[in-house]
Amino acid sequence: MFRLYALLAASAAALYLPAARLDAQTVLGPLTLSGYLDAYYSDEFGDSSVHQRQVTPSGVSPVYSFGKNNTFAVNEAFLDAKLATDSFHAALGIQGGTYVDANYASESEITRHLYEAYAGLRIAKDLWFDAGIFASHIGLESAVSKDNWTLTRSLVADNTPYYETGAKATYTPGSRWLLSALVLNGWQNIRDNNSNKAIGTQIQYKPNDALVFDSSTFVGEGRNDPTPLERERYFHDFYFTDQIDARWAAGVQLDVGWEEKSHTDHALNSWTSGAAIAHFQISPRYAVSARAEFYHDPDGVIIATGTPGNFSAYGGSAGLDYAPAKNLLTRVELRSLRADHPVFVHGGELWRDSTYATAAFCVSF
Repeated sequence: MFRLYALLAASAAALYLPAARLDAQTVLGPLTLSGYLDAYYSDEFGDSSVHQRQVTPSGVSPVYSFGKNNTFAVNEAFLDAKLATDSFHAALGIQGGTYVDANYASESEITRHLYEAYAGLRIAKDLWFDAGIFASHIGLESAVSKDNWTLTRSLVADNTPYYETGAKATYTPGSRWLLSALVLNGWQNIRDNNSNKAIGTQIQYKPNDALVFDSSTFVGEGRNDPTPLERERYFHDFYFTDQIDARWAAGVQLDVGWEEKSHTDHALNSWTSGAAIAHFQISPRYAVSARAEFYHDPDGVIIATGTPGNFSAYGGSAGLDYAPAKNLLTRVELRSLRADHPVFVHGGELWRDSTYATAAFCVSF
């Protein structure tokens, strides 16, 4: 009963929190200081025995964002400093939260708290070269909730890179095109355990102010296994978004990937995933969103559950947002996932279904 009260209280506070005046990010000449806090309460229906949601028999969870159950927590908090001139830019940010604990678990105690750390030079009019730790070039959704149409991340977003380490060249000939080429340590890792590198590309086209088409690739060692155990991974991501009118927006993302079965067996395992998201701005302060999604990984390339058939699931979510001030966003969402086979551990048993509600407060400055 307390869990229900806690969720209702958090949801009510999220929807009726009074408007507040918050200063925007601080600009000191070429230096910009900003921060972000994303606090939440999430409750999975039917299971109060654990504080980590959607754990599979292998100990792996397909969810990295807002992953705690029946507890108040901070998904992500960061402080960020950016320096920008006409010919040089740099960024350094530190972070913490349950998203960081889950998604950066393989990193060292120090590097896991680096939100970003990069520097870049303009080497021609429309050409930049950057090196360091930066946001991934893959996908429609980012790790920062306020920048997404939905509160939680889709399965496809949570299981593709949120961050990358390496170097990239970005060419923007005019306002319609973005072309990028990257050399990376690997598939979402800072600490590199081998000598193999990966390459990536991004082609983004905006035919007008409403439409965005994006095609991104990744080719290289994906598991960060020590030499000589590396296996090649081949991946393509495509998405498009459409700002249909002043109120309606929609987007679709489709991913497909292949990976060698082992470092000696070059036959390929594969996985596919996708999501469709719709967003409607009811008024300047209120918005609603809906998402449909699927993830099919029978070979356990990305989500190895330790069960026959590994992870194949589909689901949907619906959310309501309220923005009482420019820098404050409060959100509630109901989400349900259903797997093809029982993979979610509930009270010592395996279930096919996982349904939960989340309420969050997102503050930026």
